[in-house]
Amino acid sequence: MKNTTVTTLSFVENKANCIFMDASKYTRFMKRVKSMSCLVTLLSLIMLTGCGPNQKELTKIANSQYETTNARVAAIKKLTDKDAVGGIVDDPRNDFDVRSAAQERLRELINQGKSSQEKEAENREREAEDRAKARAKAQAKAQPSVAEAASANFHASVAAAAGNTAEALEHYTAAEKALTQATILDPDNANCWVDLAIARVRINDKSGAKTALKKVISICNANFAKDPQNLTWLIQQIRPLIMLGRIDDARALLDKAVKQFPDNAQVRRIKDMKIIDQLLADPQIKDFSV
Repeated sequence: MKNTTVTTLSFVENKANCIFMDASKYTRFMKRVKSMSCLVTLLSLIMLTGCGPNQKELTKIANSQYETTNARVAAIKKLTDKDAVGGIVDDPRNDFDVRSAAQERLRELINQGKSSQEKEAENREREAEDRAKARAKAQAKAQPSVAEAASANFHASVAAAAGNTAEALEHYTAAEKALTQATILDPDNANCWVDLAIARVRINDKSGAKTALKKVISICNANFAKDPQNLTWLIQQIRPLIMLGRIDDARALLDKAVKQFPDNAQVRRIKDMKIIDQLLADPQIKDFSV
């Protein structure tokens, strides 16, 4: 009987070691177990604890503010109760690593009950959010250069109005350099590339202007492929196409937009108002055509 009890205690120690990630909890637990003299009680305890982590104990560890971050993260990854995980996510006292682990686990638990179509839709939405965040970050980096270019263009227009061609050219050159820097910092900003094309036309760099306009079209096509419901990526190509002299392509693109978005008021207005013809008649568009 004594040997059996020793063996059982050893077995319980192993099981407890699996369950408790915190050394102090393990020690307290084993002290209580060793104080029990009845073998039946020990065997019942083994049956109750089982050989794997106990959800109640894991939840306690995951929610405890006194556990180490690593122990809490390990516990969170094994939780199966969505409400418990959600509570950890929402608790402002938790540090970044703990909340991130809880968010990831909650996503896993939610996805387990979703169809592949729902998961795919959520992934697309998450990717769109990530792209938007990246775009905002890049725009913030490029903003000082954009502001510098705007200032240079203003001074250039003042100099040009005063008949000081040399000074105007100097400011336009500064604007071109600033916009070049902006496109380096924010390479997917179509508006920056359009402005750069105009700046290059002003300093008589038509080859560089063509490159910038082609980049605009490339950016719009890439974004439309990722987000085919976003009409902006089609409409934004019309002006660069006209500036490049690709009038037929501009008209074909508008027809494509009308066909793909037949109920869209903006598309119908562009078509009905003959915006392409208006752009072709615009003196500024003619001046900046390459």
